[in-house]
Amino acid sequence: MLGVALGGTLAFFGPPPQLSSRAPDYATRWHQQVVVRITDLDPEDLRFARALALEDWGEHPPSRDLRIPRAALAELEARGIEHRLLVADLEARVAAETRRLDELDPPPSIFSPEFFDDFRDLDALEFGWYELAASYPARARLHEVGRSVEQRRIHALQLGDPEATASIVFIFGQHAREWISPTVGTCVAARLLEDPEASAALDALQVWIVPVANPDGYAYSWTEDRFWRRNRNPEGPVDLNRNWAEGWGREPGSSDDPESNVHRGIAPFSEPETLALRELAYELPELRAWIDVHSFSQLVLYPLSYLSEEVPSEQGRSRAWAEASAATLFGVEGVEYTPLRGSDLYPASGVAMDWGFANFDIPSLTYELRPDGEFDFPDGFILPPEEITGVCDEFYAATLELLVWSRDGGPAPVEPPPVNPPWPAETGEGEGSDDAGSDGDDASDDADTEADTSEEEDSDGASVGSEGGRPNGASDEVISGCACTSSTPGRSAGRLAFACLLMGAARRPFRRRRRDAR
Repeated sequence: MLGVALGGTLAFFGPPPQLSSRAPDYATRWHQQVVVRITDLDPEDLRFARALALEDWGEHPPSRDLRIPRAALAELEARGIEHRLLVADLEARVAAETRRLDELDPPPSIFSPEFFDDFRDLDALEFGWYELAASYPARARLHEVGRSVEQRRIHALQLGDPEATASIVFIFGQHAREWISPTVGTCVAARLLEDPEASAALDALQVWIVPVANPDGYAYSWTEDRFWRRNRNPEGPVDLNRNWAEGWGREPGSSDDPESNVHRGIAPFSEPETLALRELAYELPELRAWIDVHSFSQLVLYPLSYLSEEVPSEQGRSRAWAEASAATLFGVEGVEYTPLRGSDLYPASGVAMDWGFANFDIPSLTYELRPDGEFDFPDGFILPPEEITGVCDEFYAATLELLVWSRDGGPAPVEPPPVNPPWPAETGEGEGSDDAGSDGDDASDDADTEADTSEEEDSDGASVGSEGGRPNGASDEVISGCACTSSTPGRSAGRLAFACLLMGAARRPFRRRRRDAR
């Protein structure tokens, strides 16, 4: 069941203080580190470069960005590996942002333009959501849909007619370091309530906005690690956008290594954050569209993100929406967004977009917001605050269009893309990303195996990990008849066997499932 909806008159005692208290080494932990783009993707050279790297920063095929020690630049040059220096001093970038935010005044009302003059921490954003619900009680409710690993509230704003029989879901902030995503989610919610042009669409739909799907990670990125990506599971932080059931466990595209930035967790929906969003989706009236918003790379991705032997014909509808939406985004300020099938960028398995597509027969998209990572802001995650308004303007235009399409049917389907070519998993390419610049696997996570296991969500909606407990100990068992292996702590043979049964882990082609199959 959904949590208590908050609306009507609320007592406000002023905005929360900004900022959260930071760790002493918040900026200095990036001392003598740089970000480079490797453009020579010879497999041996790529392995050499990744061995030097501290983290895969992201992929921009046919190149790859790496965070490396400054001293490693000489080794790249000595080997003759073509590269471009994107960020010459990562510590200085973080320190400059930190100084600016430390001087930022406490946030005014969310209805003041100053609220979006800069990025806001979790407390400030939360204050804004409460203010929206209090100011528009007939059109806005703030729900607690679940709790995170660290027991923070996972909020969802319900906008529009609460009696409407159709709905659309927007998910922001699965990845902690992508600060522009929660900012834009909050900005779009405020504009929808203030804009008379949105009234017709809001009258026909329930619009559900989850502004920060990963509240623990977002808070941690403000106080401890600016480039933190995953949730805060103490047994091994999980990339929430590798923890969804569709395609879960496939490699390349995710990792079972708890140290990896694309760690998928011990089972689909093992994390309370993804489990809460799944249950929200199942409780809503007819879903018309499922939208996941990240940064960076200026892309509009459509399913599938994982490699599949089949190409579902329904991809043609999501592809049409992606292409039309990219044109809308471009029309606002001339910023180019590229429509692309997720797996054509690189494989990513267990992502939210694919789950929404597979379970509800609806258009499902992933947006990668500014920047493109090429020119003015190559570090990507540290976006200047001057860009906030422009990003919000263009995504708000796309949002209005998505609402109209969800109400009226949207663009006619186009031809789905061709089948994926074989993926050269042995090169180590492609295992470390999700949705462009937003992903980066730890450079040490070299996937040498191809666990080509498909999943099947459990028929009764249960999920491993939903009980809240995790077993102790470690095991190296391979479960008979199941392509699941375990070599990390916390995976007992019994637990793993149960997870495999839930996934239907024997290799099978993509199959469409409907919500009533629960």
